[in-house]
Amino acid sequence: MNTAVRLGATAVSNSYGGGESSAETSYDSYYNHPGVAITVSSGDSGYGVEYPAASRYVTAVGGTSLRTSSTTRGWTETAWNGAGSGCSAYEAKPSWQHDTSCTRRTVADVSAVADPATGVAVYDTYGESGWLVFGLAPASRRRSSPRCTPWPATSAARACRRRWRTRTPRRCST
Repeated sequence: MNTAVRLGATAVSNSYGGGESSAETSYDSYYNHPGVAITVSSGDSGYGVEYPAASRYVTAVGGTSLRTSSTTRGWTETAWNGAGSGCSAYEAKPSWQHDTSCTRRTVADVSAVADPATGVAVYDTYGESGWLVFGLAPASRRRSSPRCTPWPATSAARACRRRWRTRTPRRCST
């Protein structure tokens, strides 16, 4: 973390985490970089808090599930039951958190589509026109779920899209 910031990073994304421990606050200094956006996955094992998502110096990113619907928006988004969340056992509540449910740090701060079974909506204007759904983890986290990138517009990317839409269980990399 410190090296990335020292080399000029203005945003750092982390997809690792582990169980909380009484020693975790001693590691908070690695995440304390005012002016640098540091995002951390809240975890993908369901309810419970992981570190470093519990650190007050990061934005803990939870997960949602995205499904098509007949609403005007065309999609419904709900909390994903695999996303980590809860009350930290060790980290003090930051001054900007005002909920009364947790006496210490509350996780998560924001959420983005993370459910590997539902993916994200992408509007395709190259080749196949219209809305498509791809199995992606949010930008703030990575894991081994299938992922497809609709750009660049190459034959490999198009093949990746076709495989994902037919649910062929293969990881796509373009």
